[in-house]
Amino acid sequence: MNSNTKRNINLALQRAITIYKDENNNVDILLNLTGNNNSDKIKKLVENFNTPNNCCEIYFAKIEECFTLAQETHIDTLAPALGSVHGLYKGKPNLNFTRMKEISEKLNLPLVLHGGTGIPDEDIIKAIENGISKININTELQLAWNKGVRKYIKENEDVYDPRKIISAGESNIKKCIEDKLHLLRSSNRIG
Repeated sequence: MNSNTKRNINLALQRAITIYKDENNNVDILLNLTGNNNSDKIKKLVENFNTPNNCCEIYFAKIEECFTLAQETHIDTLAPALGSVHGLYKGKPNLNFTRMKEISEKLNLPLVLHGGTGIPDEDIIKAIENGISKININTELQLAWNKGVRKYIKENEDVYDPRKIISAGESNIKKCIEDKLHLLRSSNRIG
């Protein structure tokens, strides 16, 4: 499939999403490539990313593409690929803060950071300072839940009620969320 065909398909999908948005739904679009925990290619690119002119530049969201997407679809938020990966990192996260700030300033639109699990606290704060308004940490929440459930099962081998087992991770998820809210100075705030 050539790049023009891919772009036409993407625009058609974006227009369909815009219709969905027009029905009072929020739309968050991920632009370009955000790898996952099985993505050795992304891992290598992210680990080797040192300058905006590096070879992995093709995997990062481009400012003009972000702007065009926002203009054509009237999205609510944008999740541009800026060096994060979904799932667990196989190496050190290395976000492109320069690009993040440039996109934020050009679009004046809330930016979303997909793949927030495993990003050091100081980089989370820096991402917010450079335009990130929402950070996805689903894997971190799953890991917290998993730890609580495994501990419960180990300490309560005779329990077979799935409601008790499943709910054993809930307090860990709450603690993880409270820690993030504290880090982001968002405790006891709405909106």
